[in-house]
Amino acid sequence: MEQQFINTEEDQCIDIKEFLWTNSSDLTSLPIVMGFFAFLYSAIVLTSILGNILVILSVCQYRSLQSVRNLFIVSLSVSDIVISVVSGTITPIVAFTKIWPFGQLLCKWVPVIQGVSLCFSTLTLTSISVDRFLLIVTPLKPSIQKCCACRIVALNCAIALAISIPILFNQAMVDWPPFCGQFCTEDWSNSSIQRSLYGTFVLFTQFVFPFLIITSCYVMISIKINSGMRTKRCSSAEVAKFSDYCSSNVRCDKFLSSSFGTDEGNSLYINEQKLQNGMLMAGDGAMKVAMDQRKMVLSRRIRTNRMLIAMVAVFFCCWAPSVIFNFLRDYQWLPNFVIAQEYLFGTTTHCLSIRQVYNLS
Repeated sequence: MEQQFINTEEDQCIDIKEFLWTNSSDLTSLPIVMGFFAFLYSAIVLTSILGNILVILSVCQYRSLQSVRNLFIVSLSVSDIVISVVSGTITPIVAFTKIWPFGQLLCKWVPVIQGVSLCFSTLTLTSISVDRFLLIVTPLKPSIQKCCACRIVALNCAIALAISIPILFNQAMVDWPPFCGQFCTEDWSNSSIQRSLYGTFVLFTQFVFPFLIITSCYVMISIKINSGMRTKRCSSAEVAKFSDYCSSNVRCDKFLSSSFGTDEGNSLYINEQKLQNGMLMAGDGAMKVAMDQRKMVLSRRIRTNRMLIAMVAVFFCCWAPSVIFNFLRDYQWLPNFVIAQEYLFGTTTHCLSIRQVYNLS
């Protein structure tokens, strides 16, 4: 009799997807929306896995590519693959089914793996920006060596694990009667304030501080690159004047040279041409060489500046929606229209956050 009663209760449970569609017109219940996100996640996962595997194989195969920066990129690629396999497959399934079908063990560990991978990727992107800053802005000082880079990678992994480990102890499978199935969620029943404080801590360590460091490094790199245009350069007028001077009956035992700062913080030198017998061997061609070199360097600097601006913009645009969404949800400050479509906004911001790693690597 008791068993029959239990089965009757289970048969009478409410499908949460139907409930959300009836009460808030949840758009993620529509087949066309599910198909769109399925295609989007599939494209992200496939391109991420294939692209990052090629990066790893290329760096491992060619010794010339085994630089400090590429060591960071390889570690970033490994993290990106983990994010794609775990977040890119499990998260959309849960978002569309609205329940957790993967059991208690994965309920505890999948969010931890996601948190560690995403946090590690952010810290690695920060390390890359610092490495570029040291290489370009302070080229005369010792750069980061490979052994030091390995320690930084290990430190980033340890920090990411330390930041994410609280999730392990506050993640649980729960029942939400009268809805069917079980749900995997963070259970901070002891203190909701701790959950809010933890969310704020993650916000600053995973987004605010890295964003400030990355932005500061690339701004100073851009300033350094632009300042190179005004220092140690030979203008066209100076080249013409020097050509006229050396073309006269005066013996010139000097070199015609001009230096330009490059993207890597070194100097790009025009080939020096020795003056003999009172004649300038290059003549007017020297001015043309100087101008061609100058145009080339200016073009490279413009491309570099655009790339740096794009990297900061991509980092902010991809991460900001996710961290702001999670922050507002932790403090229950989400607007009503967002609450009504929480799965849609959550899935969209998640797509952006896992895509930014592949974009920046």
